[in-house]
This record gives sequence, C-alpha cells and structure tokens, in this order.
Amino acid sequence: MSRSSIFSFEHFAGFRPRLPATLLAVAGLLAALELCLRLLPEDKLIPARSRQGEIFFMERQVLPHFPKPQVLLLGSSRVRRAAVPRQLDEELALPPNSTLNAGLASGHVFEALYLYARNRAQLKQARLVMLNTDEWHLSSGWRLGSVFELHAPWADRMQLPEPLRTRLLLDGVFSMRLRLRIIQGHISNWLVRRKPDTLDLKLDENNQVLPPLREPLPVDIDPARLDTTIEAFYYHFAISRVLEGHVERLARMVREDGGQFVLMQLPNRSSYQSEVRKLHGAEYAAHIAALRALAARLDVPLFLYDQPSACGLSDESYEDYGHITPAGARTFTRFLADLIQREQWLK
Repeated sequence: MSRSSIFSFEHFAGFRPRLPATLLAVAGLLAALELCLRLLPEDKLIPARSRQGEIFFMERQVLPHFPKPQVLLLGSSRVRRAAVPRQLDEELALPPNSTLNAGLASGHVFEALYLYARNRAQLKQARLVMLNTDEWHLSSGWRLGSVFELHAPWADRMQLPEPLRTRLLLDGVFSMRLRLRIIQGHISNWLVRRKPDTLDLKLDENNQVLPPLREPLPVDIDPARLDTTIEAFYYHFAISRVLEGHVERLARMVREDGGQFVLMQLPNRSSYQSEVRKLHGAEYAAHIAALRALAARLDVPLFLYDQPSACGLSDESYEDYGHITPAGARTFTRFLADLIQREQWLK
C-alpha cells in the first residue's frame, strides 16, 4: 500500500486516547458521594414527616405494643382514622392488643408491602389482613413517594411509563438526588436552629394512631374545595400493572403466612363522590373495574363501599372528603366487627 494512500494508518502512530483528568475526577467524586450517601443509615436521614418516617415511627413506637397481632389493617390515613383497634378487640372478643391499625398518611400499597416485609416475623402472626384501597392506589399518576423511589425493585421501575420510568431508573442508580434533597433540609434546619422534625402522631388509649383532631368540614362543602382534592388524585390518571403487582405480592405473602387477605374500599363523603363522578367518572369506573378484576385474579374477598350509608355512616361522619370523625370511627368499627364475624374470618 502506498504511504500516501488515504487508507494508511501510519499517521495514527503513537495515538493514545485519554479521558480528561477533570472528567475522571468528577466521576470519582460522584461515585464516592453516592457510596457515602448509601452508607448513611436511613433512619438517621429520613425526615420524620414523611412516609418512611411514619414507617420508622410505627416500628419504634407502635409495633412493640402488638407482639401477637391477630387482625392487621393496612392502607392510607383513611383506614387509620376509620377503625378503632381496642373497640374491635372488644367487639370480636379478642385479647387486648390483637388489632393493629397500620394505616399510613398518603400510603400507597407499596408502603404497606414494605412495612409487612420488613416486619414479617411479627406481622405474619395476623390471621386476618385487610388492605383498604383508595381511588388513586392503582394509578401511576398520583405521587409514588420516596419509599418507592428509594426501594422499588428494578422490575417495577422498568415497567413504568415514560418519563417516570427514566427518572426512577436514574434514581435506582444514583440515589443521591433524593438523599441530597433530604440532607439539604437537615442542613437548613440546623442553620436556622429549628426544632427537630417530629411527627404529630401518638398511639392513644384506644390503640389508634392519630394526629391532632381537626374540626369537621360542614356537610355541604364548596364544590371548588372538593375539586382541588379530586384533581390532585386524578392527575395523569393511569391504571398501572406495577401498582397492581404490589397488591398481588402482599396478598401472596399473607397467604404464604397462613393469613386471610381481604380487599376493602371505604366510602368517601357522598358530596365528594358526586363530584368525582361528574369530573372523572370514566377514570373512577376504570379503577373500580381494575380492583374487581384484581380481587377475582387473586381469589380474595372485595368489599367495596361506594356510599357512607352502606356502612351506617353519613356525610356528618367525615372530617373532610374521606377521613372519618372519631364518632364515625366508632360506628364503622362496629360495622367492621359485624362483617368479620359474619364472614367468619377468625374461626
């Protein structure tokens, strides 16, 4: 071949491709930062006012009082406010501290699954596990939260729609985005000498985990006020096979542990439900259809209550769109006890 040929590679002699030292240094710094942040204990990092903060609260302050739970209630704050554990124990003639209500504020099914799996040695003793679902539990549009962002399996992340999938895949590799955001809050609190972040929750004399009580809203709420809540729950509404899978995994674990798994959906305030049907009737119908299909696929009971009257409640029984007042909770707990006895789930 001629030395002047355009196919001669002699002019590449001595070429040694190198990555810029600055790029290597930045990559090394990021890797070291990611490793350090992953080594930080989450119970020292996670703010108390968060879903995972509530899980830590449950594990430290609540679960020790229930060494041998027989009835376990899971879901969001709606079930947390709706069922009174001590009353349910009495209604069912169970030993004290047999009913554990582990509802979490804005809790997705993933948080319920995460809590059960972390404390399975204790919670698997429950003969009855009831999961209360909310209308946003099967939709990927409602915020999934930091527990899912930090701990979701790769298979779950891969199945989510774009752009959510890409963001959660990146979070799976580089958790520093979430952790640095949390640390920033810690530093800010320290600089301005704020009081330590604490949860406004306590385990009361009825074994119910409750925040400070609020004044109930009037029976006839301004529809605009309800619409704000509804639009948040139905933002980018999309039934997700991933979120259905969380229910399936939880049901499978309970069944493996010898317990009875039951799906339930508490009714919202009737005026709220009317607004939902007006604004997002098709989406709500899709949720109900998906929930019924899921229960059939799992071969588990589903008790779906669309109106307060189905449980002996009324709109006066609600603090807001769907959280039940203390008086309403006593009424619902009696209803729940009758249901459990009728179905003979504890026999």
